[in-house]
Amino acid sequence: MSELPKVAIVGRPNVGKSSLFNRLVGKRIALVHNEPGVTRDRLYGPCDWNGIQFEVIDTGGLEPGDRASIRSHIHAQVDKAVAHAQAIVFVVDGQEGLSGLDQEAATLIRRKGRRVILVVNKIDEASKSTHAYEFAKLGMGDPIWVSCVHGLNIDSLLDAVVRELKAHHKVIEVDDEPVRVAIVGRPNVGKSSLINRLIDEERVLVDDKPGTTRDPVPVSFKRGKSNLTLIDTAGIRRSSKVDSPIEQISSMMARRALESSDIAVLVLDGTAGVQSQDQRVASLIQEQEKPVVIAVNKWDVLRSEEGARADWEDMLAGRLGFFSFAPRVQISALEGLGIDELIVAIERVAHLRKSHMTTGKLNSLIREAQLVHPPPTRKGKQLQIRYVSQLKNRVATFVFKVNDRKLVHFSYERHLERVLREASDFTGVPLKFVFREGPGKK
Repeated sequence: MSELPKVAIVGRPNVGKSSLFNRLVGKRIALVHNEPGVTRDRLYGPCDWNGIQFEVIDTGGLEPGDRASIRSHIHAQVDKAVAHAQAIVFVVDGQEGLSGLDQEAATLIRRKGRRVILVVNKIDEASKSTHAYEFAKLGMGDPIWVSCVHGLNIDSLLDAVVRELKAHHKVIEVDDEPVRVAIVGRPNVGKSSLINRLIDEERVLVDDKPGTTRDPVPVSFKRGKSNLTLIDTAGIRRSSKVDSPIEQISSMMARRALESSDIAVLVLDGTAGVQSQDQRVASLIQEQEKPVVIAVNKWDVLRSEEGARADWEDMLAGRLGFFSFAPRVQISALEGLGIDELIVAIERVAHLRKSHMTTGKLNSLIREAQLVHPPPTRKGKQLQIRYVSQLKNRVATFVFKVNDRKLVHFSYERHLERVLREASDFTGVPLKFVFREGPGKK
């Protein structure tokens, strides 16, 4: 196997390099302490992000001392980063602001012609830091603002690292790339408990108090044919209900995690019914056009109640009718009820999101649909669907060539969706229709 590319974390003492290292490798390998200079030797740890594997290096902090000693140590650290790493992450302190040591190190790295990813750590409540504009002086481009302690914006940093490695270096891609599954819902519906049950390990902190989960927590999950990355997200709440800057950032990160996912699992509290907050989370999934599975949690409390299943089906139809295509699974994260069925549903949707209908079959179906149910007419002009095709590399996106887009009525669009769903299995997968004016296939 080829040697993994290396990413070096550099910076002066006590800016959070070891905390970042631990966060990236997912283990508490590096010792973290407020005393400067705790890390003296380089530590190595593996990291895998979206199927790209690399090795992270934690370097010793720039030692305090006389000026000559400081300068010598800066040179040594930069030389090591240049010699051993394919990408450099330069960490500064967002609370203390820019220091002379930061500027000296940045100058040395620029002289060596190395590209650097600038990371401003310790934002916490200082996301609107008074030091924000100071870091432009380093000449390293726009910084990535993170909190290593809370894990905020770490996914954006990892995305930037992978882009750098792909652009300038050979990377190793995992053949069997995992499906990214975002576990989403309002606070305290049991998302973290569900992930712990799925992996059969207390990996994610669980507490009755809403808001325990701050940052999106990716967890690898393999069972049989399943190769998933489960992402536990903070509960998504309405903006007016968000109390603190950290919670606001956590909610934003949950939205980003959903955006970068392949599938969403919407977790509902079976004992509370479908609330307006659940509808808002569902609407966010719909807006991002994500394949979805609905998991009704805490079913152990309801399973003995007569008519509970029928009542829930009616509730879902009435309040989440736009997810009528989504599979619904009754589960109990506490007792393990329905977990196998949920895994099967996720696997099925993961497979069906790649379904592709041939152009010939599509056009035959649409021609027949127009004969059985003629398109609408407006001001004496009738809609004509001349040609349809399904885009490749886009989840269930269909392009219709029509004579006039203004003639496409919402009700007829729903009719076309029913036709396609009856002809092919798109369970859990939203269908996207694009109508363009133009002739049929030449």
